Amino acid sequence: MEAELSADANGLANEEDKAPRLSPLEATIASIKRNSVRYQEAQRKPWVSESGVVIWTKCRIRTAQVIMSQGFESAMGILIAVNVVLMVYETDKDASCFPTYQELKDCPFQADTIAWLSVTN
Repeated sequence: MEAELSADANGLANEEDKAPRLSPLEATIASIKRNSVRYQEAQRKPWVSESGVVIWTKCRIRTAQVIMSQGFESAMGILIAVNVVLMVYETDKDASCFPTYQELKDCPFQADTIAWLSVTN
């Protein structure tokens, strides 16, 4: 039984040796390129019909190109990260009111009293 397991393990090891080994970064990039619409060159553009006729307006096409771009994706990621930082800051300000102030509305340090935080939120 152990000999069979050893043979199976050796067989798997030999198959793995034949496949090219990728670093974790290379494997992640390959996965993104395989699954992302942006990197699939052979894929038909959504604004072109199967017969090759453009079926969207120029404004809609441009909007789609912007939304599908790496820059837009990066900007949205940064916006989300900044929003998380603001939420943590707001929560910290509200938490600094307790236990001194039993009611949040009585606390002079609450997040609602910070004008720039209310505007950015």
